Amino acid sequence: MPVGSTQVLIDVIVSLAVPALKVASITANIINLTCQTLANQVLVSGVILETIRQVALATDMVVVQVAALPFSAAVPVPGAVPGEACRVIRAEIEGITVQFVADQLIRQVVVFELEVETAAVLPLPTPQP
Repeated sequence: MPVGSTQVLIDVIVSLAVPALKVASITANIINLTCQTLANQVLVSGVILETIRQVALATDMVVVQVAALPFSAAVPVPGAVPGEACRVIRAEIEGITVQFVADQLIRQVVVFELEVETAAVLPLPTPQP
């Protein structure tokens, strides 16, 4: 089974629910992964689902919001053939950096690793009478 991996970087501006003094923390998971095999590569699409905890500028209270960051990436897989089955073996967030653009806007750079494998799809056997 051909296997490939790649590191992906997305750079995105996220609107905050309220003006913030600072971002206290961000936790994230990669969800809704789909893949499609092409010649020597696999296209992977999914969503990074984040929970952002920010300190509100006006009240100093922690506000929690959820952000969904869709992505698509091509993973090189030497020997992959169009139409083969594919699956994501590993999707792991390696780091998230945050920079304020304005009170209510943050720039995020999210780096994550994708590892995929492909396999030939075998026809189902025909039942014998």
